[in-house]
Amino acid sequence: WYEHFKNLTDDQKINSKTHKKFVSQFNALRHLCSDPFHLLPKKTKLSHKHRSESVYNMEEAMQKLIDKKKTDCEEFNRTVIFYMNGLAGVQMLAGEIDQALITYQSSINMYNKNKPYFVIDKLQKIHILHNYLSISQVKDESLKKELNGTIQEYLEASTAEMASSKTLINNIVLDIDQLEEGQPIENVFLSIIKDLSETTIKYLTQKIMQGVLKEGLNHSPFSKFFKFN
Repeated sequence: WYEHFKNLTDDQKINSKTHKKFVSQFNALRHLCSDPFHLLPKKTKLSHKHRSESVYNMEEAMQKLIDKKKTDCEEFNRTVIFYMNGLAGVQMLAGEIDQALITYQSSINMYNKNKPYFVIDKLQKIHILHNYLSISQVKDESLKKELNGTIQEYLEASTAEMASSKTLINNIVLDIDQLEEGQPIENVFLSIIKDLSETTIKYLTQKIMQGVLKEGLNHSPFSKFFKFN
């Protein structure tokens, strides 16, 4: 098509089907290259003085897309193993132990193959290894060691998360109790902001000051926390 196209006059080139096909392909390429800037959200940075926004550069955009695809793959992998574990469980209930072993072995092979790219959920891994070892006639010490290590990691992570969640719940309950007891509004406000960073508090303070001054709410219960000119 190039040999045909270069022999045309400018007017013929502009109105030719070849030109339209070329432009169509060029636009498709342009959209593929520029879409990350339109589809990805802007980054928001919080500084001591103001908030600033900027678009992702090409390297950041590509990394963002790679991370998204990696997350998608992790989710698909999680779903596949979920159904494979379910299938193996049904096979065990049906007395098809040999087939269940094959299914569990397929799950083990899958997460080992994908290990360089992402990790399997610990609870799914525990399910696979525990059931596989419980029905296998051959006791694989390496898998047993892997199972015990995964159980230990899961328990440690779960314990830490439960402790953190308990602390957050206790703080929320305390805030609710203060509201129910009719505590002064300043106590409630201080309770809300106590876990925020200094930078965030400064930003919120600035926004509240602007809002109070704009609306003429100088006598608001919150105004005692801020300085007004």
